[in-house]
This record gives sequence, structure tokens and C-alpha cells, in this order.
Amino acid sequence: MTREPIFPPPASPGPGPSIYPTGPAQPDKTPPWAIAIGVISIIYASLGLICTPVSLVSSRVMPSPPGFEEMLPPWFNTYSIVSGLVGMAVAVILLVAGIGLLRRRPGAASLHVVYGWIAILMGIVGMVVIFAAFDFSRLEGPAKAGAIGGVAGGIIGFAYPIFLLIWFSRAKIRQQTAAWQHPG
Repeated sequence: MTREPIFPPPASPGPGPSIYPTGPAQPDKTPPWAIAIGVISIIYASLGLICTPVSLVSSRVMPSPPGFEEMLPPWFNTYSIVSGLVGMAVAVILLVAGIGLLRRRPGAASLHVVYGWIAILMGIVGMVVIFAAFDFSRLEGPAKAGAIGGVAGGIIGFAYPIFLLIWFSRAKIRQQTAAWQHPG
């Protein structure tokens, strides 16, 4: 009677590693710059989608400083509502662009460029409207400081759209994102 070993002998190691890939191909990893820009775009768009409605509602509910309403032209209220709604639509574009960038989707880079141009155009129109609507010589104290801060904030608001236009115009980035559109 022969006894079976408790542990079977080790299997033969086989022919060795193959030089040909086995199993499904591993997709390329999302580049770090795409992750960073995608996340920033999602956060920035989310803030726009949350803060714009809050701002529109609070401007209707909160009382204005005395004399402030008389300083505004009658069309300014309509402008603020329309620009807020357009701004929310543009925030949706940026949100889709950010998610697309994280998922390496074709068109994500183009959506960022579209967002950049629209945001710059909206910023310029907004500044023109503000300068047309307000008589800055009548503003005093905190109102004048708020107006100056608003203009400075508007100028700073151009930074991200301009960055996106520059970034996505680089040849290296265009080549990388073009490869997403034509895998293999």
C-alpha cells in the first residue's frame, strides 16, 4: 500500500513569461494634469450651480442698503436674472467638461475651450454692464469698497478661463487629448 503525499508536488513552472500580452489590455492612466483640471472644473462648476441660485434668491429677499435701488437702472434686475441663468448653463458646460476630462472622453478639452471663451465674454459684458449701471461717483464708504472689490473679483475671475485657453492650445496637450479620440 502506497501512501498519498499530504502535499502534492509543485507544478512545473511552465515555459516562462510570455512576451505577448495576456488578458485584456490595460487602458492608459489619466494624466495628472487632467485629474487636476477636471477636479478644479467640477468644483468651480459646482460652486456656480449652488451659489448662483442662492445669490438670485437672496438679492430678492434681503433688503438693499437705503438708496441703493434708486441708483440702479430699471433694466438691471432683468439683466441680473438673465446673466445668472446663463451663468448656470455655462457652469453645466464646465461640469460636463470636468467629468469628461476625468473619464478621458473625446470633446472634454474642446468643452473647456468653449467654456473659456464664453466665460471671458460674459466677464467682459458683466463689467461693461456694471460700469453702465452704476454711478460710481454717488457711492460712498462700504458701497464704494464693495464696487471696487467687485471689479477686482471680476478681473481675477478671468484667470481660470484664460489658463484653460492657454493650456488646451498647447501642442503636447492637443496630441494627448487627440489620442483619447482615436484609441489604438
